[in-house]
Amino acid sequence: MASVSVVIPVKDGESYLEELLGALAHEGVEETLVIDSGSRARSLELVRAAGVELLEIEPGEFGHGRTRNLGAERTSGDLVCFLTQDSTPCPGWLDAYRDAFALA
Repeated sequence: MASVSVVIPVKDGESYLEELLGALAHEGVEETLVIDSGSRARSLELVRAAGVELLEIEPGEFGHGRTRNLGAERTSGDLVCFLTQDSTPCPGWLDAYRDAFALA
């Protein structure tokens, strides 16, 4: 079974982040990396409370592609899933994600 790493770029994602991180934990994601680019809200606190890896970068270092590439370099899963802070996946998504790539 392929291991999955999830990379989540975040800035001030307090509104949805707790729900997203809870859903990932419930599904049993092997590795989650949150890359925060200067949040002023409670985002950092929520990430630390969830016990997932946090990488803080300066706001000027953020770039949609560049930040995702950084996340891919910093994770070790066979598959990398990129989510945004407001994209809580539905139950069963992790198995469906693995199954889809197994078809290739």
